[in-house]
Amino acid sequence: MTRWLRWLALSTLALTSLALAQRGLRERRAGVEWENGTPQVSVSARDLIDARVTRELQSGIQKRIVVTVQAYRTGSPRPIATRSFTCRVTYDLWQRAYVTRIGSRAELYESIDEVIHRCLDVHHLRIGSAADYEDLAGRQVYVAVRAEFNPISRTRCRELLRSSASGGDPIGPIVVNIVRRDICQADRAIEFRSQAFPVPGGRP
Repeated sequence: MTRWLRWLALSTLALTSLALAQRGLRERRAGVEWENGTPQVSVSARDLIDARVTRELQSGIQKRIVVTVQAYRTGSPRPIATRSFTCRVTYDLWQRAYVTRIGSRAELYESIDEVIHRCLDVHHLRIGSAADYEDLAGRQVYVAVRAEFNPISRTRCRELLRSSASGGDPIGPIVVNIVRRDICQADRAIEFRSQAFPVPGGRP
């Protein structure tokens, strides 16, 4: 099989698997507001935190919480737009506070609950741009959410995926979304999807 045919076969399998996986996601109500043609999503993924994760956050060693939100047209396996952010959390024993970093900004919180609220209660998160939705007026879309605790870094994940590919061929980006669930597992992860909601515009 040629490299192109092998990639096509893997991509087709991955698209089918992704569509089936999305249909199986539990649904969770999300708040959605449209502003200048772009959805702003509010949703909570705080159930990522269980007793074991809480203990690890209290360890004094830096931990990462990653939230990824993707918008999809109902019935399509291809994302319209993706938004992701990372919280780096370290319990400072001297200050008795959780140092929480998103990007270069550091904030101090006294309790785990405050960290959870900052990192996992998503408020008005803009998903994509108006151009991503301009051809979808009147169509139904939804968002899929994946929250991860201590996922393997993207660089390390790519290295693992390359080494697992036969003949050293790189794996396409769609396949990576599927295979990384098995090879690049986080310490803990949850996934869910929102209700379907219409893109403004189109026929009344």
